[in-house]
Amino acid sequence: MSAVLSLAFLFLSAAAFAQTAKSTDTASASLAGTWNMVSETQDGDSLSWTLIISQTDGHWAGTINSDNGKTPATGFKVSGDKVHFQTEYQGNSYDINLVLTAGALTGTWSGESGSGKTTGKRAS
Repeated sequence: MSAVLSLAFLFLSAAAFAQTAKSTDTASASLAGTWNMVSETQDGDSLSWTLIISQTDGHWAGTINSDNGKTPATGFKVSGDKVHFQTEYQGNSYDINLVLTAGALTGTWSGESGSGKTTGKRAS
């Protein structure tokens, strides 16, 4: 009886893990594409920029288009529905942390000049 319960527990645990992995893969896959982003400054101003996320052979990359031009995102990491990368803007380095929720990206930026909120919607 104990062996049957152990086997049943193992089976249910494996099924739950497989469902979590599938959900995570689906969330990650939906990150690829072009995103219209807005970051709020500490002065209350809004800075618009574009984030282009791509995935090739399991490797993620990001490119940023802003009034500063086109720059690569460095240290680009995707874990499930979470994205983290660094970028340069006007000579300063910034960390960006985003989460995909209900088809939108929300998160924060932080760097030498402070921190603030960042949001994004998929470009049409």
